[in-house]
Amino acid sequence: RNRGRKKKRIVTAVGVITYSRSHYECMPCHYSEFYADRSIAKDVTTTTTGGRNLIALAGGSWGYESATRYLKTFTGIVVSKNTVRAITQQAGKLANKWQLASPHAAQKFIEAKGVQEMLTDGTMVNTQKGWKEVRLTLFSKRLTGTVADYTMMNDRLLPAPGVTFCFGRMESAKKCVSRWSSLAKHLRIHNFQNLHVLADGAKWIWNGAEKTFPNHDGCLDFYHACEHLHEAASNFCKDEKQVRELYETWRTSLAKNGWEGLKKEFLQMKENLSKHRWKK
Repeated sequence: RNRGRKKKRIVTAVGVITYSRSHYECMPCHYSEFYADRSIAKDVTTTTTGGRNLIALAGGSWGYESATRYLKTFTGIVVSKNTVRAITQQAGKLANKWQLASPHAAQKFIEAKGVQEMLTDGTMVNTQKGWKEVRLTLFSKRLTGTVADYTMMNDRLLPAPGVTFCFGRMESAKKCVSRWSSLAKHLRIHNFQNLHVLADGAKWIWNGAEKTFPNHDGCLDFYHACEHLHEAASNFCKDEKQVRELYETWRTSLAKNGWEGLKKEFLQMKENLSKHRWKK
């Protein structure tokens, strides 16, 4: 029997389509169905592929609430922030699988020229289920820049990476490190002596890199090194001007002579302090 007509709303890339179709029911078994829905792809419930792509793009570019406003303004699509969240997170899972499994995802990295680099870090984010660890890993290829000395450290800009393969997830440091080997294999990074690992001083990074990439070229990034130098200068001097002068001296020495040169200065300072205290 015909149970009447009901409306269905589908979000597409060109806006919302609303149509009416008949609802039929089998009298003996009471199975009911909208026969007109058979002409629509099985994966389309309330949103077409084009509509999902637009929603996922908006949800990945802005916050979910902002995405709903921009979608309405730019395309006329009206959806809730919960719909944006659900579709964006589903698309993220599919993109994640594709990125780690498809040869096409790694093709640009493999074909690119330049020095291989790996950068990684972690932080904490507040989620609906409490604070979670987020780890981000980037593999890049960058052409070398012109030779520069320490006098150019404030103005020197390196060439931008030609290609970057980025992967991030809410997970522990141990889980993040366990992915590095398969990521390197996926990107065809085999000669670890030519891999430059740039990071802060976190032990989980250096221990993980040493285990995963034997004989790699590890480097503490200059920003974090200077951060530690400023903290040390602040503990050593009380006057703000003295802190700044000592920090700039150490920073210049690090850029000019590297860690070995800076370490000699520390040892010399320690010796001078010991002599000064002995004379007193």
